[in-house]
Amino acid sequence: MNNFIRRIIITWRFLKHDIWSYTNEDVRGTYRWLMNVFKAVYLSIRFFLAHRIMVRASALTYYTLLALVPTVALALGIGRGFGMQEMFYNLITEAFPGQAEVIDYINTFAEKYLERATSSIVIGIGIILLLWVIYSLIGNIEDVFNGIWQVKDGRSTVRRITDYLSIIFLVPTFLVISSGTQIFLQTYIKTDLYDYVLSQTLLTILRWIPYTFTILLLTFIYIVIPNCKVRFLNAFAAAVIAGTAFLLFQWLYINGQIWVSKYNAIYGSFAALPLLLLWIQMSWIICLYGAELSYASQNIQNYNFENVEEKLSRQDRDFLLTLVAGVIYNKFANEEPAPTTEEVGQLLKLPARLTGSLIRQLADIDVIREGYPTDRHKPNNWIPGKETDKLTIAALFDLLAANGENLLKIDYSKYFPKEYATFNAMRNAALLQGQSILLRDINLDNFKPLYISLVKEKRQRNTQKTSNR
Repeated sequence: MNNFIRRIIITWRFLKHDIWSYTNEDVRGTYRWLMNVFKAVYLSIRFFLAHRIMVRASALTYYTLLALVPTVALALGIGRGFGMQEMFYNLITEAFPGQAEVIDYINTFAEKYLERATSSIVIGIGIILLLWVIYSLIGNIEDVFNGIWQVKDGRSTVRRITDYLSIIFLVPTFLVISSGTQIFLQTYIKTDLYDYVLSQTLLTILRWIPYTFTILLLTFIYIVIPNCKVRFLNAFAAAVIAGTAFLLFQWLYINGQIWVSKYNAIYGSFAALPLLLLWIQMSWIICLYGAELSYASQNIQNYNFENVEEKLSRQDRDFLLTLVAGVIYNKFANEEPAPTTEEVGQLLKLPARLTGSLIRQLADIDVIREGYPTDRHKPNNWIPGKETDKLTIAALFDLLAANGENLLKIDYSKYFPKEYATFNAMRNAALLQGQSILLRDINLDNFKPLYISLVKEKRQRNTQKTSNR
Protein backbone atom coordinates (compact mmCIF):
# COMPACT_ATOMS: atom_id res chain seq x y z
CA MET A 1 0.00 0.00 0.00
CA ASN A 2 2.82 2.37 0.90
CA ASN A 3 4.60 1.56 -2.39
CA PHE A 4 1.40 2.27 -4.32
CA ILE A 5 0.95 5.67 -2.62
CA ARG A 6 4.63 6.47 -3.20
CA ARG A 7 4.26 5.67 -6.91
CA ILE A 8 1.23 7.91 -7.14
CA ILE A 9 3.15 10.76 -5.49
CA ILE A 10 6.15 10.27 -7.80
CA THR A 11 3.89 10.11 -10.87
CA TRP A 12 2.01 13.23 -9.82
CA ARG A 13 5.24 15.13 -9.19
CA PHE A 14 6.53 14.06 -12.59
CA LEU A 15 3.36 15.16 -14.42
CA LYS A 16 3.08 18.38 -12.43
CA HIS A 17 6.71 19.52 -12.46
CA ASP A 18 9.39 17.28 -13.98
CA ILE A 19 7.73 16.72 -17.37
CA TRP A 20 8.01 20.46 -18.08
CA SER A 21 11.79 20.19 -18.06
CA TYR A 22 11.68 17.83 -21.06
CA THR A 23 11.54 19.22 -24.60
CA ASN A 24 11.00 17.62 -28.00
CA GLU A 25 14.77 17.21 -28.29
CA ASP A 26 14.80 14.93 -25.22
CA VAL A 27 11.95 12.59 -26.25
CA ARG A 28 11.27 10.76 -29.49
CA GLY A 29 8.43 8.93 -31.24
CA THR A 30 5.20 8.07 -29.46
CA TYR A 31 6.47 9.35 -26.12
CA ARG A 32 6.97 12.82 -27.60
CA TRP A 33 3.41 12.80 -28.98
CA LEU A 34 1.94 11.64 -25.66
CA MET A 35 3.98 14.20 -23.75
CA ASN A 36 2.78 17.07 -25.96
CA VAL A 37 -0.84 15.90 -25.79
CA PHE A 38 -0.69 15.80 -22.00
CA LYS A 39 0.94 19.24 -21.83
CA ALA A 40 -1.63 20.76 -24.19
CA VAL A 41 -4.60 19.32 -22.28
CA TYR A 42 -3.11 20.27 -18.90
CA LEU A 43 -2.41 23.85 -20.02
CA SER A 44 -5.83 24.23 -21.65
CA ILE A 45 -7.61 23.19 -18.44
CA ARG A 46 -5.36 25.45 -16.39
CA PHE A 47 -5.99 28.43 -18.68
CA PHE A 48 -9.70 27.61 -18.82
CA LEU A 49 -9.88 28.11 -15.06
CA ALA A 50 -7.42 31.02 -14.90
CA HIS A 51 -9.16 33.01 -17.65
CA ARG A 52 -12.59 32.44 -16.06
CA ILE A 53 -14.04 31.06 -19.26
CA MET A 54 -17.35 30.27 -17.56
CA VAL A 55 -17.84 33.98 -16.85
CA ARG A 56 -16.79 34.97 -20.37
CA ALA A 57 -19.17 32.38 -21.83
CA SER A 58 -21.98 33.89 -19.76
CA ALA A 59 -21.18 37.35 -21.14
CA LEU A 60 -21.17 36.04 -24.72
CA THR A 61 -24.47 34.27 -24.02
CA TYR A 62 -25.98 37.64 -23.14
CA TYR A 63 -24.60 39.29 -26.30
CA THR A 64 -25.73 36.33 -28.42
CA LEU A 65 -29.24 36.42 -27.00
CA LEU A 66 -29.35 40.18 -27.52
CA ALA A 67 -28.32 39.80 -31.16
CA LEU A 68 -30.28 36.61 -31.86
CA VAL A 69 -33.80 37.92 -32.32
CA PRO A 70 -33.11 40.90 -34.63
CA THR A 71 -30.51 38.97 -36.62
CA VAL A 72 -32.65 35.89 -37.23
CA ALA A 73 -35.83 37.88 -37.76
CA LEU A 74 -34.19 40.12 -40.35
CA ALA A 75 -32.49 37.14 -42.01
CA LEU A 76 -35.87 35.45 -42.43
CA GLY A 77 -37.35 38.67 -43.79
CA ILE A 78 -34.55 39.09 -46.35
CA GLY A 79 -34.90 35.41 -47.21
CA ARG A 80 -38.53 35.96 -48.13
CA GLY A 81 -37.52 38.73 -50.52
CA PHE A 82 -35.25 36.27 -52.36
CA GLY A 83 -37.69 33.38 -52.16
CA MET A 84 -35.45 31.55 -49.64
CA GLN A 85 -37.43 31.99 -46.46
CA GLU A 86 -38.03 28.24 -46.08
CA MET A 87 -34.32 27.45 -46.41
CA PHE A 88 -33.40 30.10 -43.83
CA TYR A 89 -36.04 28.72 -41.50
CA ASN A 90 -34.67 25.18 -41.89
CA LEU A 91 -31.12 26.39 -41.25
CA ILE A 92 -32.16 28.17 -38.05
CA THR A 93 -34.10 25.11 -36.89
CA GLU A 94 -31.05 22.90 -37.46
CA ALA A 95 -28.77 25.42 -35.73
CA PHE A 96 -30.97 25.37 -32.60
CA PRO A 97 -32.05 21.75 -32.14
CA GLY A 98 -34.86 21.15 -29.73
CA GLN A 99 -35.90 24.82 -29.84
CA ALA A 100 -38.92 24.53 -32.16
CA GLU A 101 -41.06 26.67 -29.86
CA VAL A 102 -38.46 29.47 -29.74
CA ILE A 103 -37.99 29.29 -33.53
CA ASP A 104 -41.73 29.69 -33.95
CA TYR A 105 -41.59 32.86 -31.86
CA ILE A 106 -38.74 34.17 -33.98
CA ASN A 107 -40.66 33.36 -37.16
CA THR A 108 -43.61 35.34 -35.79
CA PHE A 109 -41.30 38.30 -35.15
CA ALA A 110 -40.08 38.04 -38.73
CA GLU A 111 -43.64 38.14 -40.03
CA LYS A 112 -44.36 41.25 -37.97
CA TYR A 113 -41.17 42.84 -39.24
CA LEU A 114 -42.19 42.19 -42.84
CA GLU A 115 -45.59 43.72 -42.22
CA ARG A 116 -43.98 46.93 -41.01
CA ALA A 117 -41.28 47.00 -43.69
CA THR A 118 -43.51 48.60 -46.31
CA SER A 119 -40.82 50.83 -47.78
CA SER A 120 -37.26 50.36 -49.03
CA ILE A 121 -36.04 52.89 -46.47
CA VAL A 122 -37.13 50.68 -43.60
CA ILE A 123 -35.51 47.69 -45.26
CA GLY A 124 -32.27 49.68 -45.60
CA ILE A 125 -32.36 50.65 -41.95
CA GLY A 126 -33.02 47.04 -41.03
CA ILE A 127 -30.01 45.82 -42.99
CA ILE A 128 -27.79 48.45 -41.35
CA LEU A 129 -29.13 47.37 -37.95
CA LEU A 130 -28.45 43.74 -38.80
CA LEU A 131 -24.84 44.46 -39.78
CA TRP A 132 -24.29 46.61 -36.69
CA VAL A 133 -25.66 43.94 -34.36
CA ILE A 134 -23.44 41.28 -35.94
CA TYR A 135 -20.47 43.69 -35.90
CA SER A 136 -20.93 44.26 -32.16
CA LEU A 137 -21.33 40.55 -31.44
CA ILE A 138 -18.21 39.54 -33.38
CA GLY A 139 -16.31 42.42 -31.77
CA ASN A 140 -17.08 41.01 -28.31
CA ILE A 141 -16.13 37.52 -29.48
CA GLU A 142 -12.80 38.85 -30.79
CA ASP A 143 -12.08 40.54 -27.46
CA VAL A 144 -12.57 37.22 -25.66
CA PHE A 145 -10.38 35.33 -28.15
CA ASN A 146 -7.67 38.00 -27.93
CA GLY A 147 -7.72 37.59 -24.15
CA ILE A 148 -7.23 33.84 -24.55
CA TRP A 149 -4.32 34.38 -26.96
CA GLN A 150 -2.90 37.18 -24.75
CA VAL A 151 -3.11 39.69 -27.60
CA LYS A 152 -3.07 43.25 -26.28
CA ASP A 153 -4.12 45.12 -29.43
CA GLY A 154 -7.26 44.28 -31.38
CA ARG A 155 -7.97 44.95 -35.03
CA SER A 156 -8.22 48.48 -36.31
CA THR A 157 -11.67 49.77 -37.31
CA VAL A 158 -10.95 49.29 -41.02
CA ARG A 159 -9.73 45.73 -40.49
CA ARG A 160 -12.70 44.95 -38.30
CA ILE A 161 -15.11 46.04 -41.01
CA THR A 162 -13.38 44.08 -43.77
CA ASP A 163 -12.69 40.95 -41.69
CA TYR A 164 -16.13 40.90 -40.09
CA LEU A 165 -17.85 41.24 -43.47
CA SER A 166 -15.94 38.18 -44.68
CA ILE A 167 -17.00 36.30 -41.55
CA ILE A 168 -20.63 37.36 -42.06
CA PHE A 169 -20.44 36.02 -45.61
CA LEU A 170 -18.51 32.79 -45.03
CA VAL A 171 -20.34 31.47 -41.95
CA PRO A 172 -23.77 31.44 -43.65
CA THR A 173 -22.06 29.89 -46.68
CA PHE A 174 -20.87 27.03 -44.47
CA LEU A 175 -24.41 26.55 -43.20
CA VAL A 176 -26.01 26.73 -46.65
CA ILE A 177 -23.55 24.21 -48.14
CA SER A 178 -24.01 21.86 -45.19
CA SER A 179 -27.80 22.04 -45.33
CA GLY A 180 -27.95 21.90 -49.12
CA THR A 181 -25.69 18.86 -49.29
CA GLN A 182 -27.77 17.00 -46.74
CA ILE A 183 -31.01 17.85 -48.56
CA PHE A 184 -29.50 16.72 -51.89
CA LEU A 185 -28.29 13.41 -50.50
CA GLN A 186 -31.55 12.75 -48.69
CA THR A 187 -33.46 13.39 -51.91
CA TYR A 188 -31.08 11.27 -53.98
CA ILE A 189 -31.28 8.33 -51.61
CA LYS A 190 -35.05 8.21 -52.00
CA THR A 191 -34.76 7.74 -55.79
CA ASP A 192 -34.08 4.55 -57.72
CA LEU A 193 -30.85 5.85 -59.28
CA TYR A 194 -28.54 4.00 -56.94
CA ASP A 195 -27.74 0.48 -55.82
CA TYR A 196 -27.49 -0.80 -52.26
CA VAL A 197 -23.74 -0.20 -51.87
CA LEU A 198 -23.97 3.38 -53.06
CA SER A 199 -26.92 4.03 -50.76
CA GLN A 200 -24.90 2.88 -47.75
CA THR A 201 -22.01 5.10 -48.83
CA LEU A 202 -24.30 8.11 -49.16
CA LEU A 203 -25.90 7.36 -45.81
CA THR A 204 -22.44 7.28 -44.20
CA ILE A 205 -21.51 10.58 -45.87
CA LEU A 206 -24.82 12.05 -44.75
CA ARG A 207 -24.12 11.13 -41.14
CA TRP A 208 -20.64 12.71 -41.26
CA ILE A 209 -21.63 15.98 -42.94
CA PRO A 210 -22.75 17.82 -39.75
CA TYR A 211 -19.58 16.71 -37.94
CA THR A 212 -17.33 17.69 -40.85
CA PHE A 213 -18.82 21.14 -41.31
CA THR A 214 -18.84 21.77 -37.56
CA ILE A 215 -15.09 21.05 -37.47
CA LEU A 216 -14.45 23.25 -40.51
CA LEU A 217 -16.50 26.08 -39.03
CA LEU A 218 -14.69 25.89 -35.68
CA THR A 219 -11.32 25.73 -37.45
CA PHE A 220 -12.26 28.85 -39.39
CA ILE A 221 -13.28 30.63 -36.16
CA TYR A 222 -10.09 29.65 -34.29
CA ILE A 223 -7.89 30.91 -37.15
CA VAL A 224 -9.73 34.09 -38.16
CA ILE A 225 -11.16 35.57 -34.95
CA PRO A 226 -7.94 36.11 -32.87
CA ASN A 227 -5.81 39.05 -34.00
CA CYS A 228 -2.71 36.88 -34.29
CA LYS A 229 -1.30 34.07 -36.40
CA VAL A 230 -2.84 30.70 -35.52
CA ARG A 231 -1.37 27.61 -37.16
CA PHE A 232 -3.86 25.46 -39.07
CA LEU A 233 -2.92 22.14 -37.43
CA ASN A 234 -3.37 23.54 -33.91
CA ALA A 235 -6.72 25.10 -34.81
CA PHE A 236 -7.88 21.94 -36.61
CA ALA A 237 -6.92 19.61 -33.73
CA ALA A 238 -8.77 21.84 -31.25
CA ALA A 239 -11.77 22.00 -33.63
CA VAL A 240 -11.92 18.19 -33.83
CA ILE A 241 -12.11 17.89 -30.03
CA ALA A 242 -14.48 20.85 -29.59
CA GLY A 243 -16.66 19.69 -32.50
CA THR A 244 -16.94 16.20 -31.03
CA ALA A 245 -17.85 17.64 -27.63
CA PHE A 246 -20.38 19.99 -29.24
CA LEU A 247 -22.18 17.22 -31.18
CA LEU A 248 -22.15 15.00 -28.08
CA PHE A 249 -23.66 17.80 -26.02
CA GLN A 250 -26.21 18.44 -28.77
CA TRP A 251 -27.24 14.77 -28.70
CA LEU A 252 -27.57 14.83 -24.92
CA TYR A 253 -29.44 18.10 -25.09
CA ILE A 254 -32.00 16.84 -27.62
CA ASN A 255 -32.60 13.68 -25.62
CA GLY A 256 -32.83 15.77 -22.47
CA GLN A 257 -35.39 17.98 -24.18
CA ILE A 258 -37.55 14.95 -24.84
CA TRP A 259 -37.33 14.01 -21.16
CA VAL A 260 -38.04 17.56 -19.97
CA SER A 261 -41.00 17.87 -22.33
CA LYS A 262 -42.90 15.43 -20.11
CA TYR A 263 -43.03 18.18 -17.51
CA ASN A 264 -44.51 20.86 -19.76
CA ALA A 265 -47.58 20.81 -17.59
CA ILE A 266 -45.41 22.28 -14.82
CA TYR A 267 -43.04 24.58 -16.76
CA GLY A 268 -45.31 25.57 -19.62
CA SER A 269 -43.89 27.68 -22.44
CA PHE A 270 -41.48 29.36 -20.00
CA ALA A 271 -39.24 26.26 -20.10
CA ALA A 272 -38.04 27.17 -23.61
CA LEU A 273 -36.10 30.27 -22.48
CA PRO A 274 -33.83 28.76 -19.78
CA LEU A 275 -33.20 25.75 -22.01
CA LEU A 276 -32.20 28.08 -24.85
CA LEU A 277 -29.85 29.96 -22.50
CA LEU A 278 -28.36 26.65 -21.35
CA TRP A 279 -27.75 25.56 -24.95
CA ILE A 280 -26.11 28.86 -25.94
CA GLN A 281 -23.89 29.00 -22.84
CA MET A 282 -22.72 25.40 -23.14
CA SER A 283 -22.00 25.95 -26.84
CA TRP A 284 -19.84 28.95 -25.97
CA ILE A 285 -18.06 27.04 -23.19
CA ILE A 286 -17.14 24.27 -25.63
CA CYS A 287 -16.10 26.77 -28.30
CA LEU A 288 -13.91 28.78 -25.90
CA TYR A 289 -12.30 25.66 -24.48
CA GLY A 290 -11.34 24.76 -28.04
CA ALA A 291 -9.73 28.20 -28.35
CA GLU A 292 -7.78 27.57 -25.14
CA LEU A 293 -6.69 24.18 -26.48
CA SER A 294 -5.49 25.66 -29.78
CA TYR A 295 -3.51 28.30 -27.85
CA ALA A 296 -2.03 25.73 -25.47
CA SER A 297 -1.01 23.31 -28.24
CA GLN A 298 0.67 26.10 -30.23
CA ASN A 299 2.54 27.52 -27.24
CA ILE A 300 3.64 24.42 -25.34
CA GLN A 301 7.30 25.39 -25.72
CA ASN A 302 6.61 28.70 -23.95
CA TYR A 303 5.76 26.84 -20.76
CA ASN A 304 8.65 24.37 -20.71
CA PHE A 305 11.02 25.14 -17.82
CA GLU A 306 8.24 27.37 -16.48
CA ASN A 307 9.69 27.54 -12.98
CA VAL A 308 13.18 28.44 -14.23
CA GLU A 309 12.31 32.12 -14.59
CA GLU A 310 10.83 32.28 -11.09
CA LYS A 311 13.95 30.76 -9.50
CA LEU A 312 16.49 32.58 -11.67
CA SER A 313 18.94 34.64 -9.66
CA ARG A 314 19.42 38.36 -10.25
CA GLN A 315 23.00 37.73 -11.38
CA ASP A 316 21.99 35.12 -13.97
CA ARG A 317 19.13 37.27 -15.27
CA ASP A 318 21.38 40.31 -15.75
CA PHE A 319 23.92 38.19 -17.59
CA LEU A 320 21.23 36.65 -19.83
CA LEU A 321 19.94 40.15 -20.63
CA THR A 322 23.47 40.99 -21.77
CA LEU A 323 23.65 37.88 -23.96
CA VAL A 324 20.22 38.44 -25.55
CA ALA A 325 21.08 42.05 -26.38
CA GLY A 326 24.48 40.88 -27.61
CA VAL A 327 22.91 38.41 -30.07
CA ILE A 328 20.72 41.11 -31.61
CA TYR A 329 23.49 43.73 -31.79
CA ASN A 330 26.03 41.20 -33.09
CA LYS A 331 23.81 40.07 -35.97
CA PHE A 332 23.00 43.66 -36.91
CA ALA A 333 26.67 44.67 -36.89
CA ASN A 334 27.58 41.67 -39.09
CA GLU A 335 24.71 42.49 -41.49
CA GLU A 336 22.93 39.22 -40.74
CA PRO A 337 19.11 38.87 -40.76
CA ALA A 338 17.45 40.26 -37.65
CA PRO A 339 16.56 37.38 -35.30
CA THR A 340 13.09 36.57 -34.02
CA THR A 341 12.34 35.77 -30.40
CA GLU A 342 12.35 32.06 -31.19
CA GLU A 343 15.71 32.29 -32.99
CA VAL A 344 17.30 34.13 -30.05
CA GLY A 345 16.07 31.44 -27.67
CA GLN A 346 17.34 28.63 -29.91
CA LEU A 347 20.75 30.25 -30.28
CA LEU A 348 21.21 30.71 -26.51
CA LYS A 349 19.42 27.45 -25.60
CA LEU A 350 16.91 29.34 -23.46
CA PRO A 351 13.28 28.42 -22.69
CA ALA A 352 10.87 30.30 -24.93
CA ARG A 353 9.00 31.95 -22.06
CA LEU A 354 12.21 33.19 -20.42
CA THR A 355 13.47 34.48 -23.79
CA GLY A 356 10.26 36.44 -24.30
CA SER A 357 10.50 37.93 -20.82
CA LEU A 358 14.10 39.04 -21.37
CA ILE A 359 13.30 40.57 -24.76
CA ARG A 360 10.31 42.46 -23.37
CA GLN A 361 12.51 43.91 -20.61
CA LEU A 362 15.09 45.06 -23.16
CA ALA A 363 12.37 46.54 -25.36
CA ASP A 364 10.93 48.50 -22.40
CA ILE A 365 14.21 50.41 -22.04
CA ASP A 366 14.58 50.89 -25.83
CA VAL A 367 17.75 48.81 -26.05
CA ILE A 368 16.05 46.85 -28.84
CA ARG A 369 13.14 47.65 -31.15
CA GLU A 370 10.66 45.47 -32.96
CA GLY A 371 11.26 45.07 -36.67
CA TYR A 372 8.62 44.21 -39.25
CA PRO A 373 9.67 41.86 -42.07
CA THR A 374 8.40 42.43 -45.60
CA ASP A 375 6.74 39.00 -45.55
CA ARG A 376 3.61 39.38 -43.40
CA HIS A 377 3.50 35.64 -42.74
CA LYS A 378 6.82 35.72 -40.88
CA PRO A 379 7.02 36.67 -37.17
CA ASN A 380 8.38 40.06 -36.19
CA ASN A 381 12.10 40.29 -35.51
CA TRP A 382 14.34 42.46 -33.28
CA ILE A 383 16.88 45.14 -34.15
CA PRO A 384 19.09 47.43 -32.02
CA GLY A 385 17.44 50.45 -30.45
CA LYS A 386 20.74 52.24 -29.75
CA GLU A 387 23.91 52.91 -31.73
CA THR A 388 25.83 49.65 -31.99
CA ASP A 389 29.23 51.34 -31.77
CA LYS A 390 28.40 53.05 -28.46
CA LEU A 391 26.30 50.70 -26.33
CA THR A 392 28.55 48.84 -23.91
CA ILE A 393 27.75 46.35 -21.17
CA ALA A 394 28.10 49.19 -18.67
CA ALA A 395 25.64 51.36 -20.59
CA LEU A 396 23.16 48.47 -20.69
CA PHE A 397 23.38 48.00 -16.91
CA ASP A 398 22.98 51.73 -16.41
CA LEU A 399 19.78 51.71 -18.49
CA LEU A 400 18.44 48.70 -16.57
CA ALA A 401 19.17 50.36 -13.23
CA ALA A 402 17.54 53.65 -14.27
CA ASN A 403 14.35 51.99 -15.51
CA GLY A 404 11.36 52.90 -13.33
CA GLU A 405 10.60 55.69 -10.88
CA ASN A 406 11.26 56.44 -7.21
CA LEU A 407 7.60 56.44 -6.27
CA LEU A 408 8.43 56.44 -2.56
CA LYS A 409 9.93 59.95 -2.87
CA ILE A 410 12.53 59.23 -0.18
CA ASP A 411 16.05 60.64 -0.30
CA TYR A 412 17.96 57.64 1.04
CA SER A 413 21.31 59.46 0.77
CA LYS A 414 20.08 61.80 3.52
CA TYR A 415 19.17 59.07 6.01
CA PHE A 416 21.81 56.48 5.05
CA PRO A 417 24.74 58.58 3.75
CA LYS A 418 27.50 56.04 4.44
CA GLU A 419 25.63 53.06 3.07
CA TYR A 420 24.40 55.00 0.03
CA ALA A 421 27.92 56.22 -0.78
CA THR A 422 29.27 52.66 -0.52
CA PHE A 423 26.53 51.36 -2.78
CA ASN A 424 27.26 53.99 -5.43
CA ALA A 425 30.99 53.30 -5.24
CA MET A 426 30.39 49.57 -5.85
CA ARG A 427 28.05 50.33 -8.72
CA ASN A 428 30.44 52.78 -10.36
CA ALA A 429 33.33 50.32 -10.05
CA ALA A 430 31.24 47.62 -11.75
CA LEU A 431 30.18 50.00 -14.54
CA LEU A 432 33.80 51.01 -15.06
CA GLN A 433 34.73 47.40 -15.78
CA GLY A 434 31.88 47.06 -18.26
CA GLN A 435 32.85 50.01 -20.43
CA SER A 436 35.48 48.03 -22.31
CA ILE A 437 33.10 45.63 -24.14
CA LEU A 438 30.51 46.63 -26.73
CA LEU A 439 27.38 44.49 -26.94
CA ARG A 440 28.03 43.83 -30.61
CA ASP A 441 31.46 42.35 -29.78
CA ILE A 442 30.17 39.60 -27.46
CA ASN A 443 31.61 36.33 -28.79
CA LEU A 444 28.99 33.64 -29.28
CA ASP A 445 30.91 31.36 -31.63
CA ASN A 446 31.92 28.76 -29.05
CA PHE A 447 28.56 28.65 -27.25
CA LYS A 448 27.16 25.18 -27.98
CA PRO A 449 25.66 23.74 -24.78
CA LEU A 450 23.58 20.57 -24.98
CA TYR A 451 21.45 21.16 -21.89
CA ILE A 452 20.68 23.88 -19.41
CA SER A 453 22.82 23.06 -16.39
CA LEU A 454 20.12 24.04 -13.90
CA VAL A 455 17.65 21.55 -15.40
CA LYS A 456 20.30 18.87 -15.79
CA GLU A 457 21.23 19.10 -12.12
CA LYS A 458 17.58 19.00 -11.09
CA ARG A 459 16.98 15.82 -13.09
CA GLN A 460 20.03 14.18 -11.51
CA ARG A 461 18.83 15.06 -8.00
CA ASN A 462 15.36 13.64 -8.71
CA THR A 463 16.90 10.43 -10.10
CA GLN A 464 19.07 10.04 -7.00
CA LYS A 465 16.09 10.57 -4.68
CA THR A 466 14.06 7.95 -6.51
CA SER A 467 16.89 5.39 -6.46
CA ASN A 468 17.51 5.96 -2.74
CA ARG A 469 13.91 5.16 -1.96
